[in-house]
Amino acid sequence: FHKRGMMLGLVSLVTCAAPAIGPVFGGLVMEFLNWHWIFYAMIPFLVISFVLGAATVPDIRHGEKGYLSVPSLLLVAVGLAGIIVAASFFAQWNGDWRFWSVLIGAIVVLAVFAVLQLRMAHPLVEVRTFAYSGFTLGMVILLMSSGGVLGVNFLLPILLQRGLGHTSMIAALILVGFAFGCQPLVGYNYGARNKKRLKEILAFCYKFECGLAVILAVILSAGARPLIRVFMKTPEIVDSGVLMLRLQQAGMMFMAVVLVTTCVFQSAGKAMGAFLLSVSRQGVIYGIVIVIASHMIGYHGVLAAQAVSDFLTALMAAILLKHELWSELTDIKRNEEAV
Repeated sequence: FHKRGMMLGLVSLVTCAAPAIGPVFGGLVMEFLNWHWIFYAMIPFLVISFVLGAATVPDIRHGEKGYLSVPSLLLVAVGLAGIIVAASFFAQWNGDWRFWSVLIGAIVVLAVFAVLQLRMAHPLVEVRTFAYSGFTLGMVILLMSSGGVLGVNFLLPILLQRGLGHTSMIAALILVGFAFGCQPLVGYNYGARNKKRLKEILAFCYKFECGLAVILAVILSAGARPLIRVFMKTPEIVDSGVLMLRLQQAGMMFMAVVLVTTCVFQSAGKAMGAFLLSVSRQGVIYGIVIVIASHMIGYHGVLAAQAVSDFLTALMAAILLKHELWSELTDIKRNEEAV
């Protein structure tokens, strides 16, 4: 059970970096190559992952026979494909009988799939888990949040490219910077060498982000137990979830500092500073901290690793901000006064 925390921490290294890297990579490929290279570029990584997985992942079946239900696989494939086709051709078919026929047919196929899983000794998908209200609620929340994020990621580039005429690279950069509202102000005032205005903007950004982080951390920490109980009822799991959630909130304010500083470096053209912070918080520093902490205090070290990584990266952000940006503006100001 304790090793699952380590695995979740390692997986987060990838899942947290992918949303930032993916749109930029896709924009670069579409701008200078063609869409085929999005798939070609994945081949080396897939091969390396396959070799490493085959060499390092142990077989834990202990001689047990694996089961794969081909009828179940075909049913779920046909059902999900039918829903995709119905949604894709809704406008073209004007919502007529073809749309409803495909949609209802897909739902019927998925219903047959669910009934078949309930009757199988080794189902492809254990649908009985949806009988637990906590699991079902969690899946609904995940579906809504993922659907919102993926929907924006899909529709916004189409609007930017086809509606507003931007290139795919510009669309990707706008998509990545969608949540970073302070960047235009920082970039403008940095370019104008307006240190006083820049200082006011940064002060507001840091106060707002850190204040919001503290408020959210307090609310989530105070309500951790009832929140976890919505999804889980087992006392041991609830206790572990409460501890995990509260330790995660301990680094919220430091994460806000890192986020704002990264945006500042990006706006000011300080590529190295932004790069170092991006690869440190949930990359280099996090990887080092999670390994050391897990060896020193085990499971609790894994849980606390993210907060410690946030704190260390925030210290790095403060040092880099003073060295890379503030010192430069101070020197420029002194030179202008001397002239």
